[in-house]
Amino acid sequence: MALKANIAYKSGKTGLPILVIMHGFSDTTTVFAATIKARFAYNNVFTLFVEMRGRNGSGGSQDCSAREIHDIYDAVEYVKTNYASIIDSNQVHLVGYSGGGGNAFACAAKFPDYFNTLTSFFGMSDYGHDAVDGWYQNGADAGHKTLMETWIGDNPTNVPDAYHARAHVLGIANYSGGHINMLQDDDDAVIPYVNITNVKDILDGAGLSNYTINRTTAANAYRWIHGYPTSGSATASLIVAENIFINPIVAKTYPAWTIPATGTVTVCGYVITKRFSIWLGGLTEAAVGAGLDEIATVSYNTTTDQYTVTPLTGNMDVYIKQGTKTANQSITEETLLTVT
Repeated sequence: MALKANIAYKSGKTGLPILVIMHGFSDTTTVFAATIKARFAYNNVFTLFVEMRGRNGSGGSQDCSAREIHDIYDAVEYVKTNYASIIDSNQVHLVGYSGGGGNAFACAAKFPDYFNTLTSFFGMSDYGHDAVDGWYQNGADAGHKTLMETWIGDNPTNVPDAYHARAHVLGIANYSGGHINMLQDDDDAVIPYVNITNVKDILDGAGLSNYTINRTTAANAYRWIHGYPTSGSATASLIVAENIFINPIVAKTYPAWTIPATGTVTVCGYVITKRFSIWLGGLTEAAVGAGLDEIATVSYNTTTDQYTVTPLTGNMDVYIKQGTKTANQSITEETLLTVT
C-alpha cells in the first residue's frame, strides 16, 4: 500500500529534529501551502507532512485515528532510514491541527515513548465514547458525523466499542514522559475546549505534570482560532503560536525517553513502545489489527515477562511481543499472560 508525505528542510543542515505536521479531520496536506512548509523548514526542523490514508493518493481507508496512526510511525521510520545524515533520530515531535490534534492525542496513547513532544491545536480527545463530551455529541456537524459513521462503522449507539477504542483521552496517561502542548481558544465551537479539560483531568489524576495548556479568550491580542497558520487569513495568529513548540524542539529540550519497565497502560486497539507491543484482535503478528475497535487495560512487568490484561469491550484476542518473546490468548476476563 502506498502512503504519501511531503518533506521540507533547510539544505546543508544536519542533526535536524523531525517535526511531523498533521492536517485536519477531513482535509489533506494541500492545506499547508508552500509558504507554511518553508516557514517551518526555516526554523531548522525537518518537517514531515503526513497524508492520512485514503486521501489525495494515499492508500488504505480512513478509520478515525485507529490503524491510520500507525502510518505516522511508518512515515517517520522511512525518514529515519532515508535521511539519516540530515536528521536527529532521537528527536521526533508532532504537531496537529483539529483532527491532527486528535492524532496527537492518539499518538500519546498508541506510541507513548516514540515522540519527544506532542502538540495539539484544538484536537478531539474522544470521538464519541462519552455521551456528553464526545466529539460526535458535542461539536461535530452533520458532515463530520456522516464521515465518522462511514469511517468508524456507524454511530456511537450502534458501535459503542469502536468509539470506546477511539477515546484516546482514556490512554493519555500512557504518555508519562516527553511533553504535551495543548492550545485552544475558549470560543471554539468545532471541537470544544472540554477536550483539553478532560485530558488534563486524566493526566492530573495519574500524577503527571508533563503538559502545558495555552488557552486564549476574547481578552487576548492573539487567539488560537480553529484553522491553519496561514498568513493573511483569519487564523494568522496561529503563526505566533509556533514559537511555543518550535523553540524547545530546536533547542532539543526534551530528550528521548522509554516507558517504565513496570506499569499499566490502556490499550486503545494497540500500543507500541520501545519495550513491548500489544495488539488486540489477533493471535499472531500477521493477524493483528482486527481489534482496532477493542480496548483493554494492561498491567505489565517486563522484568518478570508478565502482562495482566483486563478487557473493557468483551471477549478479545491478545497478542503481545517483548523483544523476541511473545504471548497470545483469547480472553474473556482479566487474564495473566507470560511472554516466552
